[in-house]
Amino acid sequence: MPTGFDITGAPGLRGVDVMGPGVDPALLADLQAVHLRHFPDHPHIADEMADAVANGSFDPEVVVHQWLLTLDGEPVGEYIFHVNTRRGVMLRHFLAVDQPARKRLPLRWLGNITAQVQAQGEADSVGARSPLLLMMSEVKPSHLEGWRRLGYRTLEIGYLEPFHGKHWPDFGPPEFFEMTPCVKLTDEGARRPISEVAQAAVCAFSIDHYRLPEDNATVLAMLDRARALES
Repeated sequence: MPTGFDITGAPGLRGVDVMGPGVDPALLADLQAVHLRHFPDHPHIADEMADAVANGSFDPEVVVHQWLLTLDGEPVGEYIFHVNTRRGVMLRHFLAVDQPARKRLPLRWLGNITAQVQAQGEADSVGARSPLLLMMSEVKPSHLEGWRRLGYRTLEIGYLEPFHGKHWPDFGPPEFFEMTPCVKLTDEGARRPISEVAQAAVCAFSIDHYRLPEDNATVLAMLDRARALES
């Protein structure tokens, strides 16, 4: 049974990683309910959550985290992220907290929890193939400003995400829509050329997570644009 933990600097806010054997089915149900409340257009993720609990990670070099967030014992949010230790990339997938709960949290709660997530990613990467280089989210432009205040930046590489996520093969050849890659470099990542970390980010999402073919023309074009970046 996973044990809960406090979120630093946010009294009453706790997390529990809903992963591994012995997970209380009620925790999984709470996590799925939170997700569907905030992301009703991504219902397939609820099934992916259940699969991760039952079977573990889909990739031996990807650590899956499914944090259910509670405030004073009530489920109020989620933070779903993966740590790709092959590429040194944290993939931030879903973060949400109910509006009434957000009003009760201190102003810096988002920075605090994001720092805690980064620390988790760095711990997962100790002794792995790559140290943690960056954290990345695929975001809409309207959500960028808040992340910029936390030290995130965008990668201008004409980034495209496949419709239906990793389930795109169920719908035929992949089709894409625009998203903005929003990243924060770790100290180690900042020591590398931005072109190197950008290529790692594209590979972690497009090839390792979405399982797009390495020779897909859209993937190759993104990698070419990442390779051309200068700090």
